[in-house]
Amino acid sequence: MYKNAHGKVTVFTFFDMRGKDEADKSPVKIRVRYQRDRRDYPTGKKLTAVEWEKLPTTKEREYAAIRNEIQSAFKVVDDIVEALNKANRFSFDALNLRLSKGVTDSVNTAFKAKISRLELDGQAGTQLYYTTALKNVTNFGGDNIKFSDITPEWLKRYERHL
Repeated sequence: MYKNAHGKVTVFTFFDMRGKDEADKSPVKIRVRYQRDRRDYPTGKKLTAVEWEKLPTTKEREYAAIRNEIQSAFKVVDDIVEALNKANRFSFDALNLRLSKGVTDSVNTAFKAKISRLELDGQAGTQLYYTTALKNVTNFGGDNIKFSDITPEWLKRYERHL
């Protein structure tokens, strides 16, 4: 759907059919390739194969919003890759460092990015901890909790919920 190349670094979105859930939805991810190595970064969106196929061209409001969110996530990664490449400083470590500094406005997306990095690093125990925390937060606050929504009052309600 979205693709860009910056020298030897390629950034593109893809539909990862390996990660189907019980609703037959698969995650949309951003893949970065550099020197025969690749890393995948979550967008926080899951779609069915039919939804993925119609996403680029449909004018339905629901899908337009999903498309915009995927494009925003892609732009964040792509902009960082472009800046690192222009400075001749691209590495996955540098990219991950910049991505971990809060480049998203969604708590859920930040959790998913952290879980993905833990999976890549083989930290299964910590990954399970973050996955459980994400489920609890999502059950309480929904699928798109903005960092700006997290207030002391919100935290008190969440604590009572737990």
